[in-house]
This record gives sequence, C-alpha cells and structure tokens, in this order.
Amino acid sequence: MRNPTLCWPARALLVIASVLALTASASAAFVTWELNPKGLEQDAGVSSITYDKFPEYTFSASAWTVNSSGDTPLGLYFKNQGFDETGLGIVGPASHELQGSGGMPFQYIQFDLGVLLGTGKVIGGALQIGSVQSDSNDTFTLYGSKTAGQLGTQIGGTYDSDSDLIFVNIPDWGTYRYISIGALSGDVLPVAFQANCVPEMSALYLVSLRRHKKRGAPKCASLASVAVAREACRGGLGQAALGFPAAASSAAISLPRMKFRRSGLITNSAISAAVALSATAITNTACQP
Repeated sequence: MRNPTLCWPARALLVIASVLALTASASAAFVTWELNPKGLEQDAGVSSITYDKFPEYTFSASAWTVNSSGDTPLGLYFKNQGFDETGLGIVGPASHELQGSGGMPFQYIQFDLGVLLGTGKVIGGALQIGSVQSDSNDTFTLYGSKTAGQLGTQIGGTYDSDSDLIFVNIPDWGTYRYISIGALSGDVLPVAFQANCVPEMSALYLVSLRRHKKRGAPKCASLASVAVAREACRGGLGQAALGFPAAASSAAISLPRMKFRRSGLITNSAISAAVALSATAITNTACQP
C-alpha cells in the first residue's frame, strides 16, 4: 500500500506552519509577579518571602537595613494604599517604604534570582517601582551583588518620577544573582518583578494522514492536529488550519503576504488561510507551569 501523499497547497501550508512555530520560538514572552499579589495592608511577619507562582521558576525578596558594620535583616511589609502605593515595603518607617537621602539608601529590598538564572530560559528582568513622586523628589536606583545581604555595585542610573510604575530593565542581566532596589532620596515602593522568558516551540504533529479522493480533484491527504482538523486541497486550494497546544503566553507573529501562481506552492486563498493561523500559533512559555 502506497503512503498517503500531500498535494502542493497542503505541503506549503505545513511549511508555513513550521515557519510560524519557529518565529514564535525565537520571540520572548514576559511574565509578571506582583510583589503584593493579594493586595494586603499588613506586616508580612518575615524578612524574606519566596514567590513560587510557578514552582520551577521561583525567586525571593528580602529586606535589609544598611549598616556600616554589616547590613542587617529587616521585616517586610505588604502595603496597600491604592494607585501607585501598593507593593512590598518594610517595617519601621511610617510610610513603610524604602528611604534614602544624599544619594545613599537607608534600606533596600534584595531579590535572589538564582533559580531563574539557573534555568537558562530567562534572558532578562525588570522591576516596577511605585510611589516615586516629584513633589518629594523621590529617586531610586538598582544594585547588583554576588553575596546575599550586601548592597553591592550600583548598576542602574538615577530614576525619578518619570519612572513611576514603569518597568525598569535590570542592567547586566546574569552578572549578579542578587539585585537590590534602594532609594537615593525620598521614599519608594517596589511593586512588581517581570521576567523575559524564552518560549519553547510547541510540538507540531499530525494526528493522522489519510488519503482523500474526490472526483476531478488531486489526491490529497487530510491534515489533522491537536486543536483543528480541516480538509486540505479541496478544489486544489490549501484550506487547512494546524492547531498548536494552547499556553498562557504567546509571541506576536506576523506573516508577510506573498503571491504565488496557482501552479506554484500555494494560492492566495491558501495564504489567507495560513495568515489566519497566526492566532493559533501559540507557544509554551518557559515560565509557565
């Protein structure tokens, strides 16, 4: 018995679907962790918190007081005062925010990114800081360290109210396991952490290839996937849609419009069907469970 064959439009559509998947895998997806995910207003009761929203991709945040004889642990505080004042703060100050003066922080919150870096699938990170107000001259910066409980080296610039609630990219990603946020003047509040993850290409496979015969039409195989199964080659036109396993995050994909002669790889009608695949070309994101 001869193996089932695909007509040209179906073969071309399969190639296009593969290109879509490869394009998605080369893109990146952003995953965000709110530092006060339940919107609490209370003492956290600890000086270190682990964020395990995705078990294999965890990180922790700890608070420290700057001390010339060695920085000391400080209690964390969940703050919720609305708008840009909801996040992860500290016990002690009335505002429960990180304070600084004269270009030096009094306290800092440090993030241990060791697990994320160890996956090899997180290619960047950013922090969102709130309560950065111009009327009180609030400013902050980022620090990198290879040792827990040490402020380390300043790696960021001086960020002011223009950076309020804006995700600030962490410079020199991967160089430092520990990244800290500290106020240089006034007081500020860490709000969220964001990871830039490399998506993994979803498995594209055919559930079945069965021979299809139709009078006056070429012999074609029927394409079926996990999500969608449609007849291909009906009337000589590629009319297939290949599904990809759905995931929580996807990369934006665009397919340039191309023109082929009917005797070539694929017709304009098939191209339209292929463009529609963009919405279903979804990738598994490394940071998803």
